[in-house]
Amino acid sequence: MRYQTAGAVFLLLAFGSPVRGEPENPKALAARAVAERYYAGLSKTRDGKSDRPAQPTAMGLVVDLRGRPVDYARVVVECGAGEIHGEGRTGADGRFEIPYSNPEEKMGLTVTAPGFTRWAVVAVYEPHELVDYRVRLDREIGRHFLKALVAEPDPESRIWGLLEILGSRQFSYDIAEVFPFLGALRADLLAILESRAFTRPDDEPRPGSPDEQARELLAFWADPRDEPLVRDWKRARSVVLPASELSGEDLFGACTAWAAESCKSRTDTNPPPAFCDVKATDAEGTRALVNLSVRYAYWGSEEHLVFVREGKSWKLRLVVQGRISHWRPVEAEEGR
Repeated sequence: MRYQTAGAVFLLLAFGSPVRGEPENPKALAARAVAERYYAGLSKTRDGKSDRPAQPTAMGLVVDLRGRPVDYARVVVECGAGEIHGEGRTGADGRFEIPYSNPEEKMGLTVTAPGFTRWAVVAVYEPHELVDYRVRLDREIGRHFLKALVAEPDPESRIWGLLEILGSRQFSYDIAEVFPFLGALRADLLAILESRAFTRPDDEPRPGSPDEQARELLAFWADPRDEPLVRDWKRARSVVLPASELSGEDLFGACTAWAAESCKSRTDTNPPPAFCDVKATDAEGTRALVNLSVRYAYWGSEEHLVFVREGKSWKLRLVVQGRISHWRPVEAEEGR
């Protein structure tokens, strides 16, 4: 692996990269072994095993991210108005074949299975287009899934599990769900970056690459050792850091102190209402994710705050801008 001289010392320390005669990080090797299969699976949108039936029939294959069949998934054929025209289940091989009645101009296909998020396609204009589908389901990213991932002993299976979070997904996940487990997954996130096998952007719908998503999660963990890896991500997200060493003995006090400091640059005579909500903490009680909502007269903002426990104080280490909302004044609404 080729390194630039300026970054070589850090990379050797952070990743344990091999010097002459030293074996390479097995987690990075596992990441490279997974990468080719991961990107090959993203490009497959058709099953390639179904012949066009004589009557309207939805046919295809349901798999998970690794390409393994998902059995007993519920498959529903419906029209644009939500009326069900046919339904059934996948077999042990993940395949489905569901005749349906009264094909209309806009047909849709919905697939659900326990432990996976809902998958759907709508506005299929020709009945034959419901043939030969290859449906890839995303795992539900919840506490049960994450606890199993942290306990997984096989390096490649851990990478596949991480790709459920970092990879192409139909729906995004909640950072608060993942945050408590970031410390246990840090070595695997570093291995994703070290492998350099996941820098290629994913397909739609989520932009970016697993490499970029791994940097985001490392940034939220706020480990100083990872700063060179997440610096560009912070710059792209316009991450704000407090001008002073801001801290508090409790999370609510530390959060409100930041709200007061961040409003100093504004021209408001009175500080706007601020609401602090502790979303997640890690098992060791060393880190916390807090949401700060601030409401101005006609708009409001949200920020993700990451605090690190140092001694008896919670110190603010990261501020990430969230959603900004705008609304019309009540007088304007009444005058319309």
